[in-house]
Amino acid sequence: MNINSFFEEKLIYPLFDNKKEVLFQAFFYIDHYNARLFDITPARLSGPGEIKSCITEIKKRRPDSIVFLRHGTGGQETIKKNIDMTPSNRALGLIDEKKSAFDSGLIIAKELKSIGIDIIISDFLGININKENPIIGVRSFSDDPNKVSEFAKEYKKGIEKGGLKLVACGFPGKGALSYYHKDKITTYKRDLDSMYMDELIPYVNIIKEHMEMIELSDLYYFLESNTVHEPATLSSSVIDYLRKPLSYSGKIISFPIYNENFSSYEGLNLLRRCIEAGCDIVYLPGNLKKNIEILDNIKVLFSTGRFQFQVDFNKLKTDSTTNEESLYYIKKKNSHLLEKIEDSIALRLESKDFETLSDVIEPFVVVPKQSDDKEEKENYFFKSIKYYKRKSKMIEYSYKNSEEWFEKTIKKLKDKEVIIISEGVYSNKHLQDLFLKIIKNASSAHVIGVSVEYEEDIFSEDTPYFCIGTSLESTFKRVVKEIFKNRY
Repeated sequence: MNINSFFEEKLIYPLFDNKKEVLFQAFFYIDHYNARLFDITPARLSGPGEIKSCITEIKKRRPDSIVFLRHGTGGQETIKKNIDMTPSNRALGLIDEKKSAFDSGLIIAKELKSIGIDIIISDFLGININKENPIIGVRSFSDDPNKVSEFAKEYKKGIEKGGLKLVACGFPGKGALSYYHKDKITTYKRDLDSMYMDELIPYVNIIKEHMEMIELSDLYYFLESNTVHEPATLSSSVIDYLRKPLSYSGKIISFPIYNENFSSYEGLNLLRRCIEAGCDIVYLPGNLKKNIEILDNIKVLFSTGRFQFQVDFNKLKTDSTTNEESLYYIKKKNSHLLEKIEDSIALRLESKDFETLSDVIEPFVVVPKQSDDKEEKENYFFKSIKYYKRKSKMIEYSYKNSEEWFEKTIKKLKDKEVIIISEGVYSNKHLQDLFLKIIKNASSAHVIGVSVEYEEDIFSEDTPYFCIGTSLESTFKRVVKEIFKNRY
């Protein structure tokens, strides 16, 4: 698989915020990464008309684009205007006429198709094992797995008759759940084999109806009385269970993992964990800036032959380095490729006052901790760097910092581009050692001395040193321009 096919077929690109931002994100993903699959659920759009207008523009840009929308409180129900007027699944189950489930699916599909949606993601296979379940609530057709299976089958037929494709979400289930943590992972204290007696029955039956796509849950599950030590969307054990005992051969989609309860997983690591577990299609886990960093890193890995779709990222390890350190090594070794990628993006985005640079060329600015009366001077440092469209991160230092803080800072700045702002360390051995260790471990380092003389003798001849005096703002801009003269 080549890089364009990977970006086109294996990734879902979430779209956030208002119409203007949604269109900017979608156009950017299409132009730079060959994007085709979009989830419009996270967008803040006011109603069907605005959604239709947005999707129409996206499909003008790429006619074969596919747009997902989540049916439920997180997606379709937020539209609130002239759509989703059908009864809840629970009400349909109480009516006890299977045709009502078909009609509901048909109406929903026709409404959504009319505004440009292609695929609906729906939690329609849940069972109320816990009769007071606040999690599934009225989305469940019944507490009887056989009845849920029958109604789900008709609902699927209605959706497909209306011209949409359907994703069944929430595998393997959460019917007995009594609470759900939004700020951390929730553990579901049932093992998969016991769920086979009730909650998995609708999945078994819908798979027989040629279900094309199933989305995994974000919960932790048990397997053979042992805790699965990752959420379902990252678990090869859960996915193997879906593939083998349940004989599912369709597409498996990861959970949209850009929310708070996955804060312990992030970036490229999160993406590759989903892929390694066996997901066929994976949600990108962040906003535009974060996702560009992930996608550019993938480009570098593809260009060096180090990334395949079913990649074993353990192969990136060298003797004593971590995956992350190995990735930095690969990026550094192939920095010319990354710079070409970033340069083209920077030029395309300049007119829109938008910037993004990946960590490998993103400078850290190490500055003295300023008192209130020096706040204005600190602004010069960052205004000057941002003036040259550089994204930067600030680290404040003080002679009062502990040894532990120094060690963490040195480790954090390893293989980074660093600019050190010094107000004089000639008589402070503690800070001298910090600066020298930072310089030694950084991929590149520049030191700017503010109103300091003779300090450059402390540093190696290989370390670019600039001394600025009285006219801080103008002089600092000149120095920054000199540092970045080969970049802009």
